[in-house]
Amino acid sequence: MARIVLIVLSLVAGFMFAAIILVSLNSGRVNARFPIILGAIVLVATLAVASAVIRGGGQPRARRRSSGEANAERLGLTLTKKPDAELASRCRLVPGSARSGKVSGVYEGFVGDQELLVFTNTYVVQTGHAPISVPQTIYALRIPEWPSTRVGVRTRSRRFLDRLMRRKRFELENPAFNDAFTVRSNDEAFAATLLSPEVQEFLLDKTRGVSWRIGQGYLCLIYPGALRPDRMEASLRRLEGLWGLIPDELKSWSAHVASDSSVDEQG
Repeated sequence: MARIVLIVLSLVAGFMFAAIILVSLNSGRVNARFPIILGAIVLVATLAVASAVIRGGGQPRARRRSSGEANAERLGLTLTKKPDAELASRCRLVPGSARSGKVSGVYEGFVGDQELLVFTNTYVVQTGHAPISVPQTIYALRIPEWPSTRVGVRTRSRRFLDRLMRRKRFELENPAFNDAFTVRSNDEAFAATLLSPEVQEFLLDKTRGVSWRIGQGYLCLIYPGALRPDRMEASLRRLEGLWGLIPDELKSWSAHVASDSSVDEQG
């Protein structure tokens, strides 16, 4: 794009330069020094503007790239811009990640002793016309093998469908939380323990453009859109903040414990 701008502006300057000389010659002036000087000034000024435009257009992208890498290093993360098959497969197993989606820009590190993955997952939506690529950013923290649980923002359309179809919803004691989020879990007793009053208040602090997923041994914070390096620190603090609010008994909980207790109850 920058080359095209430079070529167009150069052509415009050249035409203006030629036009000045032709007008001067047609007017019968003998001394061509003035039009040549004027045309040269126009040419140099145009090229200077073109160069400034090109530099101005290229700097932000380069600055974003360098700031993203520097920010990751400051946060103690390592960046793999083009993940290999093994790393991409690990990311696709994370809850909320499209299995056939493209994985890009994978950051790896730790939150305390917990393994962390941060990446952009782009999947394709078929609309009947041209397919649409939909990127999402996933922050995935390694946790015990908890039951699959999803906490998503309750949109207006979701509220309408719930009322229309009289769906039975999993609800907690906080009306504001019940109105803001939809909770789905394979184990409602687990979900009720996980979503303590403190956790509910924490999640209510941000109810737009965010969802939480648990499963496959990961706690995931998911945002729509490609990863933004300038928001990484705040998102990591949010993920770490939620992990810090989870009751200690759940941090050592496993699917085997739950299955054993359910067998005992049935017996």
